[in-house]
Amino acid sequence: MRVGWILGGWCVLFTANAGSGLAAVAPCPPGRACAAVEVDTPPQAAMPGDTVVIRLAFAQGGDDQQPGGIDAISALTASVGIPGLQLADCSAPGANGLNSSFQLLPGASGGYRAFVQNLTCAGRTSCLCPTAGQASDQYVNVVLVGSPSPTGLQLLPNGELLSIAVRIPPGVGPQIPLHIYSPLDDPAMWPRPAEGGVLSVADVGAVDRTVDAASNSMNVRVTDGALAIAGTTPTATATATATETASATPTVTETATPTLVATVSVTATAPPPCTGDCNHSGEITVNELIAGVDIALGTAPLTTCPAFDCTGTGKVGVSCLIDAVNAALHGCPGRSGAQ
Repeated sequence: MRVGWILGGWCVLFTANAGSGLAAVAPCPPGRACAAVEVDTPPQAAMPGDTVVIRLAFAQGGDDQQPGGIDAISALTASVGIPGLQLADCSAPGANGLNSSFQLLPGASGGYRAFVQNLTCAGRTSCLCPTAGQASDQYVNVVLVGSPSPTGLQLLPNGELLSIAVRIPPGVGPQIPLHIYSPLDDPAMWPRPAEGGVLSVADVGAVDRTVDAASNSMNVRVTDGALAIAGTTPTATATATATETASATPTVTETATPTLVATVSVTATAPPPCTGDCNHSGEITVNELIAGVDIALGTAPLTTCPAFDCTGTGKVGVSCLIDAVNAALHGCPGRSGAQ
């Protein structure tokens, strides 16, 4: 197990499609009181056929005596590699979007929600629980967000936040790396899944705090995990790299004929748009939140749900996803029923 090895957005929620194009980012400097994310695993070796529980843990950074910042993180997104493993349970997710393979852990103080973006294959060609003709993902895309309070989003609690129950099939091992993809990754060593993302954290003001811009170094220390498998021998793993080829599309130029347009003044005031309200129903569902994560990852176009582009930049960032979570829990602003 690699313990304490510092690895390295949601800039989108998961800074999507940053893969091999990431600029060089330095690890969190030794003197900086960074936040921390790690994968915890059982200390004993497991056997093929066993079901084991791995846990995602988080710790806030040091108090900087300022509003927001690395000590006030309220949202975390990560893609955690689970190569060769399978979810222990692939039953349909419940009302909260999770099934029994995922549990919010009571050891933390609570006040947060989890979303697993690739649990099912709805709108995807691969997922953690595929059906016929679909591929099985070898990673978990997870979003952890503090619940809203009267003063804003709550902070993520310190401690182990989410458990993931996985089954070990025959033929894997002797050690399975559980890697958190991050801005520090060497893409040659850790090629990021096409529909995965890199670690990102945002504070209560919806500001992305993953990287310190002044020093181009991480504000988060990341520790991978590894599962030891008893009674196995090493096996070779081939890594395939997909290459996309862009094709040119002919441009058609049309000549418009001027027309007279009458201008009408409208006095009625429409309610403000609700971030993430894809179907304009006035409420945000778990499916719509997952759609926002898909857009942020780059696995779905913004045209899938333009309502997630709360900044008008053509991208879905942490702030927009947090706005959507707020609306999901409290109602759309300016509409009856909003809390």
